[in-house]
Amino acid sequence: MALSMNVVVWNSAIAGGGLLGGVLLGQWGVNSFTWVLFALLVLSLVIALRARAHGFARGDRLME
Repeated sequence: MALSMNVVVWNSAIAGGGLLGGVLLGQWGVNSFTWVLFALLVLSLVIALRARAHGFARGDRLME
């Protein structure tokens, strides 16, 4: 059951990305991709910086 849901979500994300890309290309042309990708890059940077305390804890690393 979980694998089926994973596949559905993955395929929906791929289809949604294709649909969004098609709309961007049709409405504003290929130059719109640069600005959308830049906005996604800034968003991911903000998320990484805000999660730094939880996801990237300071201290010694254990080598196993």
